Amino acid sequence: MLRNILGYIICFCVAFALCSDRKLFWKNRRKNATILIGGVALQIVMTLLLLHSQATISVVKTVADFILKMSQASIEGTKFVFGYLGGDKLPFELKEGISTFILGLQSFPMVIFMAVFFSILTYCKIMPIIARVLGFPFKYIFKISDSLGMVSVSKVLLGQFEAPLMIQPYLNDLTKNEMFIILSLACSTSSASVMPVYADLLKSVTPNAIEYFIIANILNVITTLVICSIVIPKEHVIETASGHKLVQPYTSLSDAINVGLSTGTATWIAIVGSLIGMMALISFSNELLAGLPNFKGEPVTLQRLAGSVMYPIVWLLEIPSVDFSPFSQVIASKTILNEVVAIAELTKHSMSDASIIKSIFMIGNFGNISVMGITLSAMVTLAPKSPYIKPLMGKAFITGFLSTVMTSLLVCILM
Repeated sequence: MLRNILGYIICFCVAFALCSDRKLFWKNRRKNATILIGGVALQIVMTLLLLHSQATISVVKTVADFILKMSQASIEGTKFVFGYLGGDKLPFELKEGISTFILGLQSFPMVIFMAVFFSILTYCKIMPIIARVLGFPFKYIFKISDSLGMVSVSKVLLGQFEAPLMIQPYLNDLTKNEMFIILSLACSTSSASVMPVYADLLKSVTPNAIEYFIIANILNVITTLVICSIVIPKEHVIETASGHKLVQPYTSLSDAINVGLSTGTATWIAIVGSLIGMMALISFSNELLAGLPNFKGEPVTLQRLAGSVMYPIVWLLEIPSVDFSPFSQVIASKTILNEVVAIAELTKHSMSDASIIKSIFMIGNFGNISVMGITLSAMVTLAPKSPYIKPLMGKAFITGFLSTVMTSLLVCILM
């Protein structure tokens, strides 16, 4: 536990090192201290409730069932359009060991469904009510606006594009700190649309993996807000240009559906295109590195290089020596490639139950190199007039990764 506590403190030190304006942070030290103390207290309380309270665990199980139903509803749409490529029955016999899962056609189209679903909820004034109720702790502790509170709350279940969709009319007017929080949340959390995929991959390792993914998302949202308050300090209590009350962005129900469909479809295309480009770039980089001499009998790759960099983090997490190397490689694969590849690799290693749970908190998010290109393309599509997206994306990626490390360390301390 001592190493976990040391790592938790180091995370704060790294956040202060990344601070864009230390003079401003020190100038408003009383307000910032209040935010940090409240944020850490919320971290601890929520971690204890999510890990040890039966009532809270029951709520998480209910949410998990809801996610699985939404995922199934989305698959019905992809099956109708794409047939067996979208998840329908196969017209041929499948060979053993072959997977028919197609990420771009069976998982990412849920972005379209989510966009329409939450556009309707926004038009019906349901989402603003949910945001005001559930987002109150975030607004009160972190001094953020209602619209950003809505994104923060919804990010527990929605992806890095679906959540901002709910406040799309205000995205162009967000301040630097607000946009930085949204970008950082994109890198520190995952989405309900892919959690069933993760859980299915891990069913042979742990039967209740989806519950850990939900818990990780909740805690990572809180941790990200804590870290972002340090990295990009606020000059004052932030409001969006539209103020506290969210304005009705749609003129009718049909308008809400049409806007949701068009925006969701454009976002889906941006995601798929960016993922293809980033994966190709990583593959090409590994081809170039293949020209270097082998290290310990294996070729040098970006994953192996990243795995070596992860050693200090794995040490702070107090991973047993027998699990040390595979744990490092799994985290590296998530960071360099994506979380689906990392989860698939996790099932190939015989690690202890404790190490598996810790790895889920580290890899159950979108914090990888590919997500920077994906998020950049999608957010520019959603907020073309914002001047902050491109300059902040790199630091947001680092902040998102730092948030997942801090959450994992806190879970290790309180588990």
